[in-house]
Amino acid sequence: MLVDVLLFGAHPDDVEWGAGGTVLTLRATGTSFGVVDLTRGEMGSRGTSEERDKEAQDAASWMGVRFRENLGLPDCGVIDSVENRQQIASVIRRYRPKLVLAPYWKDRHPDHAATGRLIRNAAVHCTLRKSNEPESTTQAFGLPVLSVAPLQASQHRRRHFRRLPEQTRTASDARFAVCKNR
Repeated sequence: MLVDVLLFGAHPDDVEWGAGGTVLTLRATGTSFGVVDLTRGEMGSRGTSEERDKEAQDAASWMGVRFRENLGLPDCGVIDSVENRQQIASVIRRYRPKLVLAPYWKDRHPDHAATGRLIRNAAVHCTLRKSNEPESTTQAFGLPVLSVAPLQASQHRRRHFRRLPEQTRTASDARFAVCKNR
């Protein structure tokens, strides 16, 4: 199943909190998208992993995602490793998105920052011809990876918010900016 946009989050509610307005815009424009959570959020102080799984599936249904999957990495233990990069690359190859959204790699939450770095660094693994995966392709080399960055100061907010495309300027996105990965 191919999608136009693939959104990654460290925890089951991160995509909703970090890119909710963007998700609503994608749904409103009929753009196909999927969500991949890296952990089940089992270390969270509210609720159980089972409750989070149910909430994630309910949210996916409401958002209109084509699919939502969880990679089962350990909560509070997401790391940018070769194995994890290969796992992310495998997901990207399977769904072949035109755009990938991920948390900002300088986020204050360690799992969010690690997820951002992991997604950014996994892009090169999408191009490896000797990856032992039938879906490896050099077409993914130019895959744009954008990060959803929380904004702290109003001056910083104004500077980055002006660069957002008009269609992403929604109320929910006012706290976030999409910064092009370098």
